[in-house]
Amino acid sequence: MFKNNPILLKIKKEISSKEINIEGVIKYYKKNYFFLEKKSKKFYKIPLSFTKKVMYNDKIIANISKINNKKIAIPKKLISPFLKRFIGRISFKKKLLIIIPDNYYINNIIFLNSKKNNKFYEGDWILAEMKYYPLRDNKSFYAKIISFIASKNNLFAPWFVILKKYNLDLNEPIISNSINSIPKDKIIRKDLTKLNFITIDNSNTKDIDDAVYIYKNNKNEFILNIAISDSNTWIKEGSELDFIAKNRGFTNYLPGFSIPMLPRIFSDNLCSLKPNEIRPVLICKVKIHLDGKIDDKSYFFYAWIKSKAKLDYENVSNWLENKKKWNPPNNEISNQIILLNNLAKLRIKWRKNNESIFKEKLNYYFNMNKFGSITNIFPISRRIANYMIEESMIIANICAARILKKKLGFGLYNVHKGFNKNFLKKIVNILKKNNILVNYSKLSTLSGFCKLRKKINNMKTSYIDSLISKFQTSSYIKIYPEPHFGLGLEMYATWTSPIRRYSDIINHRLLYSCIYKKKIIKPSNKIIKHLIECKKKNKIVKKNIQNWLYARFLKPIIGKNIYYKSEIFQVINNGIKVKIINNGAMAFIPNFFIKKKFKDFLIDQENGMFKIKKNKYLKQGDLIDIKIIYICMKKHLIIANIF
Repeated sequence: MFKNNPILLKIKKEISSKEINIEGVIKYYKKNYFFLEKKSKKFYKIPLSFTKKVMYNDKIIANISKINNKKIAIPKKLISPFLKRFIGRISFKKKLLIIIPDNYYINNIIFLNSKKNNKFYEGDWILAEMKYYPLRDNKSFYAKIISFIASKNNLFAPWFVILKKYNLDLNEPIISNSINSIPKDKIIRKDLTKLNFITIDNSNTKDIDDAVYIYKNNKNEFILNIAISDSNTWIKEGSELDFIAKNRGFTNYLPGFSIPMLPRIFSDNLCSLKPNEIRPVLICKVKIHLDGKIDDKSYFFYAWIKSKAKLDYENVSNWLENKKKWNPPNNEISNQIILLNNLAKLRIKWRKNNESIFKEKLNYYFNMNKFGSITNIFPISRRIANYMIEESMIIANICAARILKKKLGFGLYNVHKGFNKNFLKKIVNILKKNNILVNYSKLSTLSGFCKLRKKINNMKTSYIDSLISKFQTSSYIKIYPEPHFGLGLEMYATWTSPIRRYSDIINHRLLYSCIYKKKIIKPSNKIIKHLIECKKKNKIVKKNIQNWLYARFLKPIIGKNIYYKSEIFQVINNGIKVKIINNGAMAFIPNFFIKKKFKDFLIDQENGMFKIKKNKYLKQGDLIDIKIIYICMKKHLIIANIF
């Protein structure tokens, strides 16, 4: 009777026409407030009764319906879950074991499979894998425990958790075959063991990969010999050790300790240029002219050396500055230090006039005890001894870039393109507002970039630098030579740290082919992509661990009248980011704190400043006093107030 009723068919057609299935991603705004975001940036609220079926960042199909003339999204099908294998903390809900994911936006209750609840405690860190999703399996959120990471009270949890999160190793690699001596090879090496090669590093450095020997010729020009550990003596292409080094990509330097690319028997012993030990090296011999220019010709060859002294940056700098009581062991070593110092000053002067040098930025040292507790964090600046070695390594890498281009036409080149070309007009306008006139067409050239850097370096504050630095590109690796704007160089190829960087191992092999005129296959884009990804991961891991340690270190001072001198790092719409000068921690000051102090408060994000009084502004680069008010340990976010 009603099957073909025209009125019912019309109503049914109207209803079905209103039901639209769309694909989108779940986003979270506030507690129990989820919405669906389409690619077109349209948003649809998800009713409260359905929020327990979805999770932040899930990709789903939802039905768009109307309730009270408002469009809502009803989750229908799970396309791709956000949470798969993840890290979280153990908790209990009515004696049932649950996991709280290490993600600020995920508050779903996720049950765990373990029946042995007594082996876990509240707050323990574990690795888990999602098994069931309500939208897909019609069951509660349910995860399987993969492995235990760290106990609640383990002070090393920041390292364990974050390294596991990014699937990076915590320990040194293990090799199946033991090697205790230098393998024999067919390379012809010069015996330079009588020359006074020296190394200068941090006092606790064990993986020493460079040594230097310097003298002057009859024209008073510097002749510099840069000896780099010939790690390829042990790391043969295609070997187990080569696979290990390639997989890790780099030595991972973290607060408190480092995780080596190679087993420590190699990085800290066999490959290390330890004092009074004969070691195989690859040497770059080059002349530096009286004006500081590097000679166009350099000579690469293999040799044996025996480092005559392991010096450290602090002692050498103190001696050159007539501080403290340390003295070089003999006159020959003293002469090496003096010559290296003179060369460094000459090269720095040359580079300031002809290339590009960024202003020195403070690094920070995390002083940690053996239990994993941070006892102090303090700034460290590079001193003259650091520059002596740095300038020597830059010279060596310039020479390598040149010979690789000349002999092969390719290599692993460090490339930096300066500013993102999409923002050149914006940069020009910012500079023009601040009375700096630059030519748009020249800003994307090496000479134009260097010229601008010189102007910025001569400024009293970092205001202009902070406004335009966000438009700079990151450095990366390429097969063919291109400029490195950051250094102001036509080309740059590193080979001076083969114990710590796999890219340098590759360049060693390419230099070998140049010396012996052997044909060699070009490095693949796959290996370059892998190395770029490794470097990026290491950088993220280091930053995340530092943020966690800063939050832990500064939490005890909340409520105390302790004020920190800080630099305004960035002005954004909802507040300002500041960097604490004496420890390097980043803190955030929300707008409502600033408004309480300054009635005329007005944000000007575009110009990196905010109004505090009539015609008076604070801007990026200015120093202010702050007090830490609150620390969110889940996000490792430091909230401060301005004083």
